[in-house]
Amino acid sequence: MDYVIAFSSVLGVGLALFLLAQWRGWQPTLPTALAVGAVLRGAVWIAAASESWQPKDFRLDFPAAAMAVLHHHDPVLSGRPRGWPFLPTMAFVFAGEMKLGQMMHLPWQVVGRLAPVAADLVLIVLIGKLASERGRLRRFQYACNPLAILICAVHGQLEPEVLALGVAAFLLARSRRSAAAGMALGFSVAVGMWSVLLLPGVLAMLPDWRKRLRACCWVAAVPAAFLLTSPLTVGTPVRLLPTVVHRIIGLRSMVGNWGWTVAVTRAKLEFITPVGRLGVVVLIIALALAGYLWRRSHPVDLTTALLITFLVVSPRVSVQYLVWPLPFLAARTTQFATPAIVMTAAWDGFSYIALGPHRTPGWMHANIWYLTSWDVIPLLIAAMPWERRRVERVGEATAAVPSVPKQPAVPEQAAVPEQAAVPEQAAARSRREVRR
Repeated sequence: MDYVIAFSSVLGVGLALFLLAQWRGWQPTLPTALAVGAVLRGAVWIAAASESWQPKDFRLDFPAAAMAVLHHHDPVLSGRPRGWPFLPTMAFVFAGEMKLGQMMHLPWQVVGRLAPVAADLVLIVLIGKLASERGRLRRFQYACNPLAILICAVHGQLEPEVLALGVAAFLLARSRRSAAAGMALGFSVAVGMWSVLLLPGVLAMLPDWRKRLRACCWVAAVPAAFLLTSPLTVGTPVRLLPTVVHRIIGLRSMVGNWGWTVAVTRAKLEFITPVGRLGVVVLIIALALAGYLWRRSHPVDLTTALLITFLVVSPRVSVQYLVWPLPFLAARTTQFATPAIVMTAAWDGFSYIALGPHRTPGWMHANIWYLTSWDVIPLLIAAMPWERRRVERVGEATAAVPSVPKQPAVPEQAAVPEQAAVPEQAAARSRREVRR
């Protein structure tokens, strides 16, 4: 049980600092926030690397993708059937991490978490710039956020890299650099396809349709470049490019670990194609509705609404998905953001720390954990920016100007200069001061 004590202690410190900062309104400097974030992530990184149990995709899929790149093989085609479902973008990074480990004689458990932890530290800086107010507090809270620490330092997932590039796209769009914003978001999509959900918010940051069209072209061009050059970079046979695309964007019908599908499968993971297809239709309708309801809101609030809607309605959610809205909730927090973050961190923490072989009694199995997703979903819904749904976008007035009745014209003789309206006492006092 040493791992439980180690993880729980570090994450408990992070959660305590997160809540204390909110209560006391701390605003530490950037070096302080980075130092605290690095210490917390480093401690969990060391504890996770020393464990025999590792997350399945981190243990199997990520190093397999790295080895495929090093041997000039396509990571999608050479991996297990439901393994690596992404473009080779991050596989190149994994290959670099593996090569570094070979040079320094370090195991994958250590070097495989290097990129996500580094990206999460970059996110601390970016969130401070994205925040609409109290940026120092918000970046410090993200530095202490136990959910973010779990995803990067325990799971070593792709989400920190995707979010760092996505938030950078928002900042570039805010500075009206449409091509750079589109390129940053394109790299984000090339790492994780889900970040296409950030596109409406990035486009809303831009001032006109010409810049938006330019950004869209770059968003599409970057992933297309990684795909079309894969025959040269990772040896993908040209005739199998459609197969690679299908595996990347194809429907995965495993359901039952989250939300409404738990009731369908009785909290068991199952492959049910009709339920998966129905879930996609329901998800598209829900995202369209959220986009309509928040169409006039701030771009960051629009993005928060879309990401939380995906989490609430999706037929299947992996534990790392819950980190998606965190940077945007940190930048523009809501009334129920803190309770939602605490609950999601507890739900994810139970997965990483308690679930697993020989870790907990039999009654604490994954099915019970899936059912408890219904404790998380209501708080996620409450954390959406409902109160800012009608606030107009950046560059427009933040509130409607009330209509003022037209004033009657002032006669010319009534238009007296302001100096002539000074009271008599003030005028007399001024004359006395002049005589003196």
